[in-house]
Amino acid sequence: MMTTIKDMVHAPVNPFFSVAVKDGKYECGNRESYYAKKLPDETFSYDISNNKVLANTDEFGTLKTVTFYRGCYTCDDIPGVWVSKDFGQAGPFCFGMTIEGEAVSLCSGSLPCQSDLAENLFPRAVFTHPSLTATVLAYAPVSADGKTRPRALIYGLYLENTTEGDVSGTVIPPEFSPDSDYFTIPDASGKMVECETMVECGKKAKCVPFHLKKGCGQWFPMVIYAPGETDAVKVIEAAGTLHWLNETLAYFRGMLGNLTMDADPLTAAIFERAVYQGISAVGMDRDGEICGSNWGTFPATRQIWMKDMYYSCLPLSMLNPDFFRQACLWFLEYGIRPEGSKYQGGVAHSLSNSLTAVLMGVLYYEATADREFFLTHREVADAFEEILEEVLALKEGDVWLFPTVWISDALALGKYHTGSNICAWKAFDGMARFMGEVFGDQEKQKKYGMISRNIKEAIETYMVTEGRFGPQYLEGIGGLTRDTQKNYPISEYEKKYVDQALTFYPDIINGDTINLMMHDGEESDTTLIPFYGYKTYDDPVVRNYARFSSSEENPTYGTECRGIKWGHESGATFPGYTTAFSGVVDEETMNGERGFMTELKRLCDLDGSWWWWPYRCDTKTGDVVRLNCCGKCGWAAGVFASLFMTQILGVRYDAPSKTLNFKPFSPGSGFEWKHARTGSGEFDFTYQKSEGRVTASVTSRVDYEVNLVLTLVTEGLPEFTDRGINAEFEEVEFLGKRAVRVHTVLKPDQRIEIAAEER
Repeated sequence: MMTTIKDMVHAPVNPFFSVAVKDGKYECGNRESYYAKKLPDETFSYDISNNKVLANTDEFGTLKTVTFYRGCYTCDDIPGVWVSKDFGQAGPFCFGMTIEGEAVSLCSGSLPCQSDLAENLFPRAVFTHPSLTATVLAYAPVSADGKTRPRALIYGLYLENTTEGDVSGTVIPPEFSPDSDYFTIPDASGKMVECETMVECGKKAKCVPFHLKKGCGQWFPMVIYAPGETDAVKVIEAAGTLHWLNETLAYFRGMLGNLTMDADPLTAAIFERAVYQGISAVGMDRDGEICGSNWGTFPATRQIWMKDMYYSCLPLSMLNPDFFRQACLWFLEYGIRPEGSKYQGGVAHSLSNSLTAVLMGVLYYEATADREFFLTHREVADAFEEILEEVLALKEGDVWLFPTVWISDALALGKYHTGSNICAWKAFDGMARFMGEVFGDQEKQKKYGMISRNIKEAIETYMVTEGRFGPQYLEGIGGLTRDTQKNYPISEYEKKYVDQALTFYPDIINGDTINLMMHDGEESDTTLIPFYGYKTYDDPVVRNYARFSSSEENPTYGTECRGIKWGHESGATFPGYTTAFSGVVDEETMNGERGFMTELKRLCDLDGSWWWWPYRCDTKTGDVVRLNCCGKCGWAAGVFASLFMTQILGVRYDAPSKTLNFKPFSPGSGFEWKHARTGSGEFDFTYQKSEGRVTASVTSRVDYEVNLVLTLVTEGLPEFTDRGINAEFEEVEFLGKRAVRVHTVLKPDQRIEIAAEER
């Protein structure tokens, strides 16, 4: 809770996501980042959103763009896009000043400036003048419960006298009036609030005077809003900008909790930024209805890549289930491509995209056990079933696999694509439980359960092959025999539009066939196998495939970019780096010199975001770019956050059974995660490793009993630190190491800790 705006102004400088500029020289917080040497750059930005408004600021606090979403509509675009959205966009905007009659610019770099993300959330730029400090702060207001999102941005300037005497001057607000053209229609309006006096400043402009005594400060906020929507201004004025700052902070902390990793603080900060990047990529119209997403938080795009939006939202199944449910309903309306002049459409166009609403529905149920919603809206479950019946109609013969053409803009390679069929398994498996537990429909539960088992058996029978590292998955299969398994004729793709996609696959075309012994960097559903619950993280086939994907055995892997190539568009595509991250098995593969988290840190921009295509073709390691055709990558952010929570931190709550699984892995650092949101649950988690001792604890913050399954990777003999707790430990294995597992009951407000002395 901030008692004054000054508290946020003086909050500690973000040690990682910050940029200092003095005399044209740049110094950056995350010195591991390849992007630290890539400034100045007009495409760099800090981004803020409450979903109704998106704003992008530069390193000097200038609002480059402010975007207000309007709505969405179907279209007949490229393979992964069949919905677009409309929006208005304005900018740039910045404050000006006069100090003792002298004009002072805050956007030219003439003053030393330190910009960062305050509280790892809000863009802040602090300018140092001989007479005062000037801090630009921006935030998009949202109520703590997420139900109120003013369609507006709070953009303010805080001045603080640093002299021994008084300082006077004026604050010059950003200009919104299109005086130059009678017919210009502005896409944003602005109003200064909480300022008692406005005075003439020049012929037409209005300024706010200030007079600061020694050590005093003053806040000059402006509300930037969609034209004509003054109700948003009234909502902000009624409660005050400080109130909305605290509400917005509470909203994000309610979603993120407070994660600290003493030995690896940058990773904890990146996790928060990944979640923020994902949710902030999504837009809402004036009525609060979701209207699609962008690639990430910069730039705003009219096109909506359906797969990008799904992955951006994925961690919200646990962290913000209300938002996730709303996104699920959007996909229920738009997730299947309609027939058009370019593509036939239907579920066969993109199997995984077509299943998105079902996948999100079952993930939502698993996280919340919200039976009431589905019982009240039976039409939602009916629509899920209709989708599954359309999928079943694709089945060919006796094999329980389903054909498809596209993933997103990437081809679903092979006659049957592995990742797409894993999505089918998850949809049917989840619906079996869903229909049984929500509606008591045992017949449907049995039917869908049988189908999911058949799909899994087919995947394991036909889509696994021997590789250098042992049995592994294929990208897809060309046929059901060993002779046809690994290759697929190019002739299958010699049809309208589809053959264009082959330009992205020069490394896997062998004569007249496609080599399916590969991993496509823009395929993430096999990467999410442990998240979906198809298999465990330490399953040998899963391990071998992860190892293969980020090795030279994979023909699409690039040694210079240390990532997976994507044709002639980019030297690496970012979802491939999150696939590589799934290869973490110990501290060396996490944070070693060639560790997968190490590379994610190096590729992280100075605002905590990742770019879709960080390398141009044929460039050297570290020679990264920002806006390389595609923008920031919400897809990768969502996949990373989902894997990090469930596999590295090891937290997963199954709400219907009230079962909390906690298996901390985290090879780089112990951690403490307070007020961790896990669907309908909330808990505190700790995991600490010290010399010769390992401990893990869980504290309940729910008002009901929970079944706790706590697994500790240790060679030692575990014990409860609270002697009043008795339970049997069972010995298990994780990644070839001994582990112990305990099943017990966690009561409301109870803390349970186990510890082991290492042998």
